[in-house]
Amino acid sequence: MKSDNLSHFRTFIGACCVLLIASPCAWAEGSRTVLAEQISGRAQTGVAVFYNQLSDEVELVEAIEVRGLPRESWILDTSNETLSIYTKSPLEERVPEMFGKKEVYAGGLRFRPDFPLQVGIPYFVVLNAYSNESIVSTVYSFTIPADESPPVATVTEVFPTASELPANLLKFYLHFSHPMSVGDSYRHIRLLDDDGEAVDLPFLELGEELWDRDAKRLTLLFDPGRIKSGLKPRMEVGMALREGERYMLQILDTWLDAEGRPLVEGFQKPFVAIDSDVESPVPERWKLHAPKASTRNTLIVELGESLDEALLQRVIGVIDSRDNEIGGVVSVANGEQSWSFVPDDSWKSGAYRLEIQTILEDLAGNSVGRPFEVEIRREEKHLRPPRFAYLDFVVE
Repeated sequence: MKSDNLSHFRTFIGACCVLLIASPCAWAEGSRTVLAEQISGRAQTGVAVFYNQLSDEVELVEAIEVRGLPRESWILDTSNETLSIYTKSPLEERVPEMFGKKEVYAGGLRFRPDFPLQVGIPYFVVLNAYSNESIVSTVYSFTIPADESPPVATVTEVFPTASELPANLLKFYLHFSHPMSVGDSYRHIRLLDDDGEAVDLPFLELGEELWDRDAKRLTLLFDPGRIKSGLKPRMEVGMALREGERYMLQILDTWLDAEGRPLVEGFQKPFVAIDSDVESPVPERWKLHAPKASTRNTLIVELGESLDEALLQRVIGVIDSRDNEIGGVVSVANGEQSWSFVPDDSWKSGAYRLEIQTILEDLAGNSVGRPFEVEIRREEKHLRPPRFAYLDFVVE
């Protein structure tokens, strides 16, 4: 909560403090805050813990005025207190606290989680107060109510976009128009074979799902144990994708967004599995179409194969003859087989280089620096591929 909004929230908390004691968990429509219920520890009179949906922050605020309560009973020194947030009750089992940023500010404590809190999940807030080498802990709990407004979230894109994908495909990127709920994503994703039957456990189901900071992009990994030759899962159950067969990646509309609303509609991506790809991308084979000087025309690079979309967006750059980076906008098209660049300023005549980080991968995880299937001997582990590969071009 911003400092200039503090007086507004203090007034709100002061007015609601008696409500907090009598009915600890309440919903305030105007300010979109959820008051937390104290479930253990010494009563902290004049103090409110709540979740602010507008800023996605958990806060402890001291009431500015509480009628009938002695001032000395209020907590005034937040410098000796900390807030920790859990997804399970720390009173019942040992669980790690949530990752996030903790702040002390004039008037209270604030916790901003690294990932948005989710509707319908009980959260537990532990306030630790330190005094004379002792700790007094108080536990609060709250659950964010579901938003009953109409669904708004959609699947905007699934990468790779090509309809023919290698049988040793390493990952999908699922993009959404709105922040999504996290923690049970795999229940809403299915991979169907040509008979409409679900492929058994094709994906690596991680406890810590691979979301971006905004919870709008999920990286969905195939189980690498079923991809890499010689590993036990592949030998026992085989690869998830078989060459020449058709598949359907299905995203169900039961998936809830961060406010608890289902997707507007489900999403389906049909594709055919083709031969496995075991070779690294070779930049020297790319076709580069240089722009004209004194224009902001597009630099276009034909890659000759589909490469990893997320990496294409960030690991290729343009530098001039003095190794100065050229600012501009990157675009990826044609089934991730085309990379283009529009400079911020007009091209000047002269020599340029395309600077490619060798971590750039194709769809099967083969990087420019090393194939996915390569087995590194112990004596070779200190040998690393060069960090960059380069393509030279001239603007005239």
